[in-house]
Amino acid sequence: MKKITLALLLLTFGFSSYSQISDVFRLGISVNPFVSYLSSNDILIKPVNTNVGFHLGFDSEFFFGSSDIDSKNYALTTGVGILFNSGGKLEHTNGGELWKSKELRQPLIDANGTTLPFPDGTTLGYSVQMLRVPLGIKMRTNEIGFLRYYAQIPFFLDIATQAKGTVENAGALDTEKQNINSDINPFNLSWGVGGGASYGVSEGTSIVAGIFYQGGFLDITNNKGEQNNSPNNPQEDSKTSLGAISLKIGILF
Repeated sequence: MKKITLALLLLTFGFSSYSQISDVFRLGISVNPFVSYLSSNDILIKPVNTNVGFHLGFDSEFFFGSSDIDSKNYALTTGVGILFNSGGKLEHTNGGELWKSKELRQPLIDANGTTLPFPDGTTLGYSVQMLRVPLGIKMRTNEIGFLRYYAQIPFFLDIATQAKGTVENAGALDTEKQNINSDINPFNLSWGVGGGASYGVSEGTSIVAGIFYQGGFLDITNNKGEQNNSPNNPQEDSKTSLGAISLKIGILF
């Protein structure tokens, strides 16, 4: 009996607490298909293809500025998510020892375990899985019928959890699904901008849709100091940034 009473008290406290924060706090889930691409500051490294992936996100919004959530137009946004198949493909005019992951397997290593250099014109593909933590600000209009329109400026901390690589235009070295975890920097910072609309389907529940652009601040590749085949530039120290355009489809409670 005491356990049942305690459980009921805790449940009552939980509902009471949620009713107090529900005026300022919303939770949601979203699926975000995207097209991602890589860009380099080295003119001899050219983006040649994109990746199509998706981002599964768990979203939260903390509204401020008014005592009534329906009248609140500004919110801090955060959450957590997982990105699948983020990356792209780069063509390297100059080849060389462009990957040095100890997890590489044949045909990229010889019988002694030595990494083989890529020929000129090799295309390297990156497919990266990431854990994402966003933080941003959201601005929305007052309700127009059942619709609200919004704009959002997020910043992202991405943590690489797995990276796979493909090799093309390298003759006998062409391969796919190589483990290149150590050839990817573990952290990436990026920013974004986007907007869309939400449709109220019931009190406190909305369907959300939008489109977003993302641009990276940091070099996602870990290739500083690796040799290439150019006699005038024996070290490859380029910066490769990750960008994406995504669609957002989700629900907020």
